[in-house]
Amino acid sequence: MNIGRNDACPCGSGKKYKKCCGHHSVISLNDLVAKEVVDLQKQITNYAITNYKEEIEQFLDNRLKNAHVPEEFMEAYSFLMVNWYISTNKENGKAIVERFIDQRLHTVKRPRVQSILKSWVDAKPAILKVKQSENNQLQTEDLFTNEPVTVLTFNEARHVPTDSIVIGITIPYEDQVTFYTLYLDIPPTFAPTFIQTIETWMEQSGTQNPTEYIMNSYPEIVKYALVGEEGPLHQDEIEWSTEAHKEIAQLMEGKVAETLDPKLAVPVGISLWYDYCEKENPRPRNKGVYAGALHLLIEKLVSPTNVSTYKQMGELYDASASSISSRMKQMEEVLKDSIEKWNQKLEDVKEPVHN
Repeated sequence: MNIGRNDACPCGSGKKYKKCCGHHSVISLNDLVAKEVVDLQKQITNYAITNYKEEIEQFLDNRLKNAHVPEEFMEAYSFLMVNWYISTNKENGKAIVERFIDQRLHTVKRPRVQSILKSWVDAKPAILKVKQSENNQLQTEDLFTNEPVTVLTFNEARHVPTDSIVIGITIPYEDQVTFYTLYLDIPPTFAPTFIQTIETWMEQSGTQNPTEYIMNSYPEIVKYALVGEEGPLHQDEIEWSTEAHKEIAQLMEGKVAETLDPKLAVPVGISLWYDYCEKENPRPRNKGVYAGALHLLIEKLVSPTNVSTYKQMGELYDASASSISSRMKQMEEVLKDSIEKWNQKLEDVKEPVHN
């Protein structure tokens, strides 16, 4: 017997079928779909680990090498990085999640679940402001566009307070979204600071497209959400790409400590040199040229009214003054975003006392 949704319910309650027994069948179907969606996420992770283990391990090794994530946060950070790689990395043409869809879509029997799975090619990182939290559903707004986004969390036991921030890889779920396996929530007390920092970072990046910015900066955003502001860097904490890079860091550190407050100047110098090495991967012939140029950049940041001349720096590092001048200008251009970040951090710091 076929029963229309507006027909009287055959149970005899006097209510329409859609308001009575039909209502329970709809809920049951939604629960089944949700269960299958959660199971598909687990299948994708297992598929990735089984078929792309070496690729993922290599990515993770490179990502963690200089991440300086405290041990207590390492498991969560690693898991979120793997999620990011699986769902969005398209270095080989397609993300791993897309390859899973190509190979396994035909095994999904329910058309509704098939449609949801196909839409996961649009997976992307997101930062969302929580406006309302109820059961397993979050009413949120995109941090940058303020567009409303309804998020299904599938975990009624986890309460996310209003005015929190949630971060993770979002995947479509019909007209809503859900997070791919794991997400972070930033409590309301820290949310304003977090938002201000991320907005500043995006402005400094020069990127106008929020989606592009979050996609490229997701590792740094996740680390900040987990750890907060990073403490001072020391050259011994970093695994340098080449021995020459390390030797320049050591040379700079020793000379800077002679003339500036090392507690302030050394972390600035190490941070700038590491950023420069990551961007340029230099092959220095004269280490003194690079160390001298870096030293001048540090002085301009932490002691702007008492900057050495190129000649003085050349004598200090046994290098040509003109070579140091040229290299400093080139480094200044490459590091303009990093320098601006340090300028903001140091704006309240008075000029350090020279020895």
